[in-house]
Amino acid sequence: YKKVLKTFSRVRTMTEAFRVNGVDRGTIKMTAPIAELHIVDPETYKGLKFDPANETLLSFSK
Repeated sequence: YKKVLKTFSRVRTMTEAFRVNGVDRGTIKMTAPIAELHIVDPETYKGLKFDPANETLLSFSK
């Protein structure tokens, strides 16, 4: 998320930033809440438990 935003400031379009970083728009859209929580409230973020063996990143972000 941060990497895409940094690239965006350099290339000036989100489409180009996604392409440069090798991610699609849907991935960023669905996982943005996780990144935003990490930035805004790191303590709450640390308290979340993600187990990739039992859930997908998409279900975790919801």
